[in-house]
Amino acid sequence: MSQISLQELQDREALRDILSTKWCRGVDKLNWKLIRTMYDDEVTVYFQNPGLPGVPEPKVWKVDEWLHFCRAIEGFDVTSHH
Repeated sequence: MSQISLQELQDREALRDILSTKWCRGVDKLNWKLIRTMYDDEVTVYFQNPGLPGVPEPKVWKVDEWLHFCRAIEGFDVTSHH
């Protein structure tokens, strides 16, 4: 079994904190300004390639374009994260 460094544990906790306090809360409340605070100017998102099942394909977005794409969830009645 590999050893996990203290830094790796701290990094994981920092990511968990960002996801729970910014992404999940922002998405559930449709607070796009809050979600924007967790990104830099670009974001790389991995989507499944329909021609290669199981192989994610990266796409680099300007963050404001990515958030515009994400706003499609505004049509759902409910979003929920636990």
